[in-house]
Amino acid sequence: MADTKIIAVLGAGLMGHGIALTFANAGHDVRVYDPLPSSLEVLPGRVLASLEAMGYTRPEIDATLSRITAKAGLPACVSGADFVFEAAPEKPDLKRSLFKARSSPPTPPSFRSPPSWRTWMTGPGRSELIGGTRRT
Repeated sequence: MADTKIIAVLGAGLMGHGIALTFANAGHDVRVYDPLPSSLEVLPGRVLASLEAMGYTRPEIDATLSRITAKAGLPACVSGADFVFEAAPEKPDLKRSLFKARSSPPTPPSFRSPPSWRTWMTGPGRSELIGGTRRT
């Protein structure tokens, strides 16, 4: 796939695994970080169950799973990512700590974020999309 992107997802829970499987299923390489090792351990099974429930075949599921990598550290997850999605629990202190700890991924291409997804983009003309609100 010529337009393959590296997607980073912060959070391996209900929302995070869904974001990860969506992009991996579309052919992108996805890295997932969660501070809880147990969340990363169950990530493949959660993705598997979701894809089975949607009627995907085992070869399709295996291909999707092969594009998802769990990362134990935040820097390893976001380094070199084209897009970063934050899917952490709705705890303001946790969200602030994630945004303070982030590194600067390279400038991503033009992208529109669905309002329910949170993502950041950095680089020239830096913008942050947080909960659908654009800040420049």
